[in-house]
Amino acid sequence: MAPLSRLTKGPAKGSGLGLAISYSLIRQMQGTITLQSGVGRGTQFVIYLPELPAAGESG
Repeated sequence: MAPLSRLTKGPAKGSGLGLAISYSLIRQMQGTITLQSGVGRGTQFVIYLPELPAAGESG
């Protein structure tokens, strides 16, 4: 596996890990992520996470 610093592509370009890491974290928290995309409209990501019980409540 290459160190992350070797994956740098320059300004305005990423390593491509952001969405993969986000998806993994959301799934670990038993949440979901959806997206809608369209030409001229851009892309919208919607993240749903379960609500935590209030302090002192058993869940």
